[in-house]
Amino acid sequence: MARGEIQVAQRDGHAIPDGVGVGEDGNVTKDPAEILRGAQLPFGLYKGSNIGMMIELLSACLFGSDLAVDKPDGTPFHEYSRGLFIIAIDPAKLRTSGELIVVYDLKLYVASRKCPSSR
Repeated sequence: MARGEIQVAQRDGHAIPDGVGVGEDGNVTKDPAEILRGAQLPFGLYKGSNIGMMIELLSACLFGSDLAVDKPDGTPFHEYSRGLFIIAIDPAKLRTSGELIVVYDLKLYVASRKCPSSR
């Protein structure tokens, strides 16, 4: 679940499903406010954990930031060296603009049929 979804649930007063996050005490909670003060759990179970670890390692290696596991207990995050890792992709290098529009339209159509929004 995306952080924005947790914020929406907090704003609207909805509970969050099990397994989305933990409170500051490290216990699983359905309370979005507690999750926002605590931590989100990785999406996609082990696959999400591995993606998160890959990005953290790239950030640490490329930019010299610290790893989250190295953060001393009690150290506020604003006093901790964090990196920012952004991948920018130029679609024109992958497909022509005409192909890109056709593929995008098709994918958007299929996604809208499979994943209707509840908002």
